[in-house]
Amino acid sequence: MLKLIIAALTFTAGALCHAAAQVPETGQSRFEEGLAAYNAGDIEGAKSAFSRACDLGDRVGCYNLGVIFNTAEDTPANSAAAKEAFRKSCESPAGPYYSACFAYAQKLDRYSSEGYAPEEAAKYFATSCLDGDIYSACGRAAAKLTGKLRKDIPPEDDVQAATLRQKGCDGDQAESCWGLSNQYFSGWGVETNYLTSLQLIQKACALNPSYGGDKTTCDVRDSRLEELKEMCTAGGADACSAVSAFEAAGPY
Repeated sequence: MLKLIIAALTFTAGALCHAAAQVPETGQSRFEEGLAAYNAGDIEGAKSAFSRACDLGDRVGCYNLGVIFNTAEDTPANSAAAKEAFRKSCESPAGPYYSACFAYAQKLDRYSSEGYAPEEAAKYFATSCLDGDIYSACGRAAAKLTGKLRKDIPPEDDVQAATLRQKGCDGDQAESCWGLSNQYFSGWGVETNYLTSLQLIQKACALNPSYGGDKTTCDVRDSRLEELKEMCTAGGADACSAVSAFEAAGPY
């Protein structure tokens, strides 16, 4: 029995020496292990490896861990675990992983969940848009800034919303083009420009003709053009110029 214990101890010491000679554990190695497990259909193994990668500072590992929890059964525990993993990825010391910032913002913006924080969500949507080039986040961030009574919106929020929507529209997001069109029409955060307003709503219509439900982007374009024609008839020179230039550039 004594020999068996010694033999076991000798083997353990040898194994430890061998392990010490191996490449040190890193977040990248654990991430690759998680990816291999996931591709093999071993979800639990992937979860474990991505969790360890996240602990070791791999921001994509944190994000993948969040995705696994987020696509699992919709329980409070899984949702909270996904939210925390996305937060860690977004706030990684190595720099934000912007897909995680967007996912974290969506969690914060979930009205029915514990921890609903729309103002925080707006911040992370904006980060995803302006720094991460996730164009679908731009309109979401702008909507959070301006989604209140007009009298309660600070001028600086309108200015930031215009910046966000411009980037989203440049990235071919119909929602952002539409919102920015409204801002140019009304002079919210930008100088009023009727022609630009028409051009933006036309782009939104071209990008997604059905966006907007009962009143689509194309419906808004048509009604806005008619409104400007009425303003022109009433003597609005700027409206006349906008209608003339827009129709000259047609067809639409």
